[in-house]
Amino acid sequence: MAETVHIVLRKTARLVRKGETEKAERQLKQAIDSGLSDIRLKIRRAIACGDYKPLKEDLDQGNKSGSGWFFVALDALRRGDTGETRLCCNKALAISPGNLSISALSSIADFVDGDEKPLFSMACDLPHVSIHTQALALSAIEKSIISRRLSDTGAPDKDDRLGGPPGWIMDRLDDFAVLAYWLIWKAMNVIVNIADPEQRAVAGLTLDGDLFEGFGKKNSAARYYLRALKIDPDCQEALESMIIKSIENEAYEDAMTSLSRLAQSSSQKFARNPHLIKWKADILFLMKKFSEAEPFYVKAVEHFKLEYMLFYRLGLCRLRRGDDAGAIGYFEKSLSLIHHGLITRRLEFLGEIR
Repeated sequence: MAETVHIVLRKTARLVRKGETEKAERQLKQAIDSGLSDIRLKIRRAIACGDYKPLKEDLDQGNKSGSGWFFVALDALRRGDTGETRLCCNKALAISPGNLSISALSSIADFVDGDEKPLFSMACDLPHVSIHTQALALSAIEKSIISRRLSDTGAPDKDDRLGGPPGWIMDRLDDFAVLAYWLIWKAMNVIVNIADPEQRAVAGLTLDGDLFEGFGKKNSAARYYLRALKIDPDCQEALESMIIKSIENEAYEDAMTSLSRLAQSSSQKFARNPHLIKWKADILFLMKKFSEAEPFYVKAVEHFKLEYMLFYRLGLCRLRRGDDAGAIGYFEKSLSLIHHGLITRRLEFLGEIR
C-alpha cells in the first residue's frame, strides 16, 4: 500500500511540473477514493486544486499531521486570515513542536498583524526553514521596509570576503594577478598595435584604468577610462567600466548615457546582448523605475540563471505593483541560490529603520 502511495505521488508530481494540474488532481482524487488515506495525497491534492477545505475537514476529524496543518496555515495566510494561520500553526506545533517552519509561519502572521518581535527573535533560525516560508518572511519584511521607506531599492549586491590573515593573503594574490595581467597585456598592446598609435594609446589607457580598478582605486581608474574615451568615444572596454563606475557612484543618468553609447558601438544588437540587458534593468531599477525594469529582468534571468540578485529584484518589482504571489515566487528562486544571508540582512536593516 505504501509503495502505491509513492507511485501516485511521483506520477502526479511529474504532471504538476508539466502544468497538467487538473489531470494530477483527478489521479489524486481517484487514489484517495480508492481507499488510500495517506495524508500526503490529501496535501498534494489541496496544493494542486487550491481547495484546502477537504484537507482541513480531514484534520479536524482527528488525522494528526503537523504537515497537514502547516499547509492549511499557509493557505490561510495567502487569504490574509492571520488569525486562522496562528490557530492552524498552534495545532501543527502541538503535533510537531520542534518544526521551525511552522514557528516561522506563525511569526510571519504576527508580523503582518504588527507584532514584529516573534520574527526578530527567529532571525537566526529563518535561514533553516523551508524556502517557501523564507520567501513569505522576506516578502513581509520588504513590504514593511517599503511602508517606512518608499524610496528603498532593496538589499545591495554583496560578495563575501575572507577576513583576517587568510583574507589578507587572498587580497595580495589578487593584487599580484591584476599586476601580472596588466604587464602581459601592456606588452601585447605594444606588439598588436605597433602600427596604430591611436589604438595603442586607447588600449594602454584602458589597461591602466583596469590596473587601478583592480587595486580598488576607482577614482583614478575612472580618469584613465575618460581619457581613453576622449580619444575613442566608442571604446567598449572603457564604456563598460564607466557604466559600472557610474552605478557604484549612484550616477544613474551617466550610467544610462554610457550604456546607450555602448549599445550603439556594439557589434551585437542590444536585444541579443544579455550584459546590456542586465545593466539596463539594474539602472532602471536603481532609478526607481520598477515597472520599466521588470521586463528587462525577465529577459536577463534567461541568461543569468544563478544570479540571486536578478530574481530578488524581480520579486521587488512584482511587490511594487501589488503582485504578492509573483513576488514570493521570485523570492523563492532567489533564496534557493547562494544569496549571502539575504533575509538576515533585510531583517537587520528593518531593525535599523524602525
